[in-house]
Amino acid sequence: MPAVQMSERIESRGFCEDASDYLAHEDWFNRKFRHWRGRSGRAYVFSVYPPQECPAYADAVVIVAARAGLALACVDLGALPDVRLCELRRRFAHLLDEVEFQVHVLAERQGDRLSLIADITPLAA
Repeated sequence: MPAVQMSERIESRGFCEDASDYLAHEDWFNRKFRHWRGRSGRAYVFSVYPPQECPAYADAVVIVAARAGLALACVDLGALPDVRLCELRRRFAHLLDEVEFQVHVLAERQGDRLSLIADITPLAA
């Protein structure tokens, strides 16, 4: 599957530059969540996990992303999330220290998940 670029992150904004609680909260937010913008212009929010700690949510979308912001895989976990996550961990075993698993749980129907994947996966050249 071709790689996609992660959308630009929102720059930190705050009232004070000196480690205010507001900026500390944004740092936490940027570590815990990512967003990807599809070709449609729609943004999708994903929770970030280390590969070994990724929860096995049924009917979720998972992106395996390099920390440089490239998507290496994007899959629907479907009804067998444990099996799919094991396959992803095995497939990327040589990169587990260099990737993060990003989970999107808001697309409940399979058609919505497939549309999301198609939207953020670029057309093959």
